[in-house]
Amino acid sequence: MSVSSHLYVYYKLADGDQAAARLLAFQVLDAGKPWCDRTALQRRPGLRDGVSTWMETYENVWDIGALEHAINAAAISSGLSARLASPRHAEIFEDIPVSLDFGSIE
Repeated sequence: MSVSSHLYVYYKLADGDQAAARLLAFQVLDAGKPWCDRTALQRRPGLRDGVSTWMETYENVWDIGALEHAINAAAISSGLSARLASPRHAEIFEDIPVSLDFGSIE
């Protein structure tokens, strides 16, 4: 049984950088499209201390390594990384199938 992997990348942006960063973030998402079924740009509602948290989502990823390489390069070349109030942090999640044998989880 194949398990779908998803990549979530989150970071913080100062309130004054959000308008410019939006276009740059979409360039990063575009760089990831060849490696997954769906991309999305999300943000946590509201500001905390003048900063908001944004998240790029990459669903049903075919090659995590290639995707991470592509989007990390795009974050640098687009200028997004230079505008961040915190480093980009990536997390990989996998779907849990309904009929999972919990004895086989690694």
